[in-house]
Amino acid sequence: MKRKTLKLCRVSPLEKISVLLVDDNAVVRKGLRTLLETEDYVAVIGQARNGREAVKMAQMLRVASVSVRTDKNLSHRGGGGGGDGEID
Repeated sequence: MKRKTLKLCRVSPLEKISVLLVDDNAVVRKGLRTLLETEDYVAVIGQARNGREAVKMAQMLRVASVSVRTDKNLSHRGGGGGGDGEID
């Protein structure tokens, strides 16, 4: 008997997870985008090179949630890393 492998996802089949990619390295952004787009339930809605761009894009795209890995190379936000600001 052949076993079926199921992909478990916490998103309904009609809904996609919207992702805003943020990294100062274009190769990393491209690789992540390529990887994420292999999943049917993920939609990459934008890309940013630094924290400042990420905040502007998040406001423009009206994202519901943002997760940022602070990196010293993303310090264009004006303080510490890329995740030190609030999105109003």
